[in-house]
Amino acid sequence: MNTKSKIFTLTSLLFVTVVGLAQRPNFANQYHPSSFQQGYSLYHELSYEQVAELKSKKMQLALDLDKDEYDKVIAIALKFSKEMREAIKTIKTEPGKPSPETIHKIQLKKLELLQDIKKELKSFLSKDKVEKWTLIMTKHYII
Repeated sequence: MNTKSKIFTLTSLLFVTVVGLAQRPNFANQYHPSSFQQGYSLYHELSYEQVAELKSKKMQLALDLDKDEYDKVIAIALKFSKEMREAIKTIKTEPGKPSPETIHKIQLKKLELLQDIKKELKSFLSKDKVEKWTLIMTKHYII
């Protein structure tokens, strides 16, 4: 191999490497199905009691709930988790990847249940805690 071909080969290899490393995954599209795979499989394998306990503990940490408030929150979370699982079972009838219509129905049901949860939380939490919860949920569900 002569010098020109060696330089060309090394330059080409360097170019391909730099271009390959410059490619980044698209993190802006958080609703891409592949972004849900890990979280969905985790929650999908847990019982609704376990999901309710995890969500209640997160709320307890975020809102600094006392024992009575935590007990009420876990009861609400159990109800929400159970209703959501039942809704998904009735809405998602076809096997495999859900259709856009099915995803739409599930998201609507989730938002309806969140409205019910907010009404129940307002009955026993302080206004500040409800506002903080609303802010957290807005960032989580609307962005």
